[in-house]
Amino acid sequence: MRGAFHTECRLFNANLFNQDYHMSGHQCCLHGSLNIKPGTSEDTIARALAPLLNANGMRFDHELASGAIEYLPDYHQLKLSLEFQDTADGRLSSGIQANVDSLGRLVDGHGYLELVDYDTAESESMIVPLFIGESLREQNRARVGYATDQAIQWLRPLLHANALSSIRDYIASFEPAGEPAFRLPTGSPAPTEPAILARDVLASTTGFTIEQIDLMVQETGLSGEALDAIYNPGGDGEHPAITRVMWREAVANQETVSGYWDWAAYQIAEATGPALW
Repeated sequence: MRGAFHTECRLFNANLFNQDYHMSGHQCCLHGSLNIKPGTSEDTIARALAPLLNANGMRFDHELASGAIEYLPDYHQLKLSLEFQDTADGRLSSGIQANVDSLGRLVDGHGYLELVDYDTAESESMIVPLFIGESLREQNRARVGYATDQAIQWLRPLLHANALSSIRDYIASFEPAGEPAFRLPTGSPAPTEPAILARDVLASTTGFTIEQIDLMVQETGLSGEALDAIYNPGGDGEHPAITRVMWREAVANQETVSGYWDWAAYQIAEATGPALW
C-alpha cells in the first residue's frame, strides 16, 4: 500500500534520493501519510515518533492535540505535518533516521514521507523523500512508486493516458531489489575502492539480459537525437527496453521526442535505479 500526501512544491531530481537529512538551523517540516498495520496502538505510534520529537523538545500529546499528528486507527492511517527548527548538533539526522526505521516496522507494506526545508537556498534540497518499509525491498517499492509518480507528472503533457499507464505498468512489473545490488571488489579490505555493479543481481531483478544491460549502459551518454536516429529513423522504431506502443504514443504527441524523452528517460532511470538495481 502506498503512502501519499499533498505538497505545495514538487521537485523531481535524482539528487533528492541521496540527500543527507541534516539541515542545520533551518525551518523544516516532516509530512506525509502512511498506511499503518491494523491493531497498532497510539502508544506504539508515540514510541515510533519519539526520536524526532525528543530531539526537538516536542511532546506527542501536544502535537496530537494540535493536529500536527493525526492517527486514524479505524482507517489504519497516520498523517504527519510536524514543523520544527533544525538544530546544529547532529541530533536531528539521527532522530529522523530512527523514525524511518521505527515507522518501517509499523507501516502496512510501504510508503514515504517528505522532509521539507523551507529555508534552503538549494532547490534540489528543498524536498527530500524518506522511503518507509520494514525491509529493503519494501523501501525500494516505495522509492519506485514515488519516482514513477513524479515522472508521470512531467510526462503527462507529452503522452496519452494509455501510454502513461503502460509506462507505470512496465516499471511496476519489475520486482524491486531485496538486497544491495552493489558489492566491493573481491578481497577489498575497505570500502575505499569504487563499488562495482552486481550485474547478475541487476539482470535477475529487471529481467533484462546482460547484453541488454550493456547496451543501455553504452547508450547512457547518447542524446535524444542520437537515440531517434538509431531506433526511430522512420517514425516506427523500437528501443530494446521501450515497447513499440509507448514509442508511437510519444511520437504521436510531439514532432520529435528527442529532447523531452531524453530528459524524462534519464530522470526515470536515475530515480528508480537505486531500487531496481
